[in-house]
Amino acid sequence: MPKILPVGPLVAIAASAVAISGCGSAANAASAHSATAKTKAKATSSATTNSAAKMSKAALMTAKVTVNGVKEQIVVTGAGRPVYQLTGNTIAHPKCATKACLHVWPAVTAAHPTARGLHGKVGVWHHAGMSQLTLDGHPLYEFIGDSGPGRATGQGIHSFGGVWYVLSPSGQPLTKTTKSSSSSSSSGY
Repeated sequence: MPKILPVGPLVAIAASAVAISGCGSAANAASAHSATAKTKAKATSSATTNSAAKMSKAALMTAKVTVNGVKEQIVVTGAGRPVYQLTGNTIAHPKCATKACLHVWPAVTAAHPTARGLHGKVGVWHHAGMSQLTLDGHPLYEFIGDSGPGRATGQGIHSFGGVWYVLSPSGQPLTKTTKSSSSSSSSGY
């Protein structure tokens, strides 16, 4: 069953501001617009700062991460956080370039593209004042809902015009995860 990402607080704040600006005087509308702009700017600044703080010497590498209850070898940041790709999202046709999207799915950024254990072509897309990493021409993101390294909780989420998937070491989206039928790795329970 597909996951649907709930509407975030930023959208609710923006909707409230729009509703407020539709009522009352022009001064109230200007005030609501200003408050919305400040809230959005703060969220974008926070997302950009968080993303920039996650840069490391090895910008991309592979690691075993739990994806839908299964340990999978996937692409991660140098800090070990899962990396995602949005279906249909390319540099030529970006789907996740809005402040709202980048708040939930921060761009993976680095000054220089470096990678260990990957088979795809790593590049940098310079836009909106950031240097976002790409893999085979697809922009890369993290998920704000991942609490840290070792677990990918954004896998299969439908939002922002596509589906989010972690990437295999070959750079391909890991669209299916299945539990292994082998009992050799069983821990005995």
